[in-house]
Amino acid sequence: MSELGRPLSARWASNQITKWRREAQIPSSIDGRENTLFDTRGTAATRLLNTDLSLRQIAVLIGWFVPYAVQVIEHYAQLSSNESDAVLRKLNRAKSLAQDTKM
Repeated sequence: MSELGRPLSARWASNQITKWRREAQIPSSIDGRENTLFDTRGTAATRLLNTDLSLRQIAVLIGWFVPYAVQVIEHYAQLSSNESDAVLRKLNRAKSLAQDTKM
C-alpha cells in the first residue's frame, strides 16, 4: 500500500525509488546513469566481501546463488577503480576458500 493507503502501482514505486535515491544523494554510475536498486544490492555484496564475509554468507543474505554473487561482485569491483584490485583479490581468495570447503 502507498503512503495514501492505495494499492502500489509499478509507476508509483518507480517514482518513489527515484525520489528516495535523490534524497539520499546516491551518486550516478560512471556512465552517468542513475543507480538502481539492483546496483545497491551489488554494492552491498561488494562491501560485505570487504568485511570478510564468505561468498556463501553474502549469497544467503542477499538471496542469490554463490556463482551469481561472484559474477555481481566481479562486475561491481570493476566499476569502482579505487577498490577494484583489493576487492578482486578478496574475491579470488573467497572463491578459493569456497572451493576448498567443497572437498
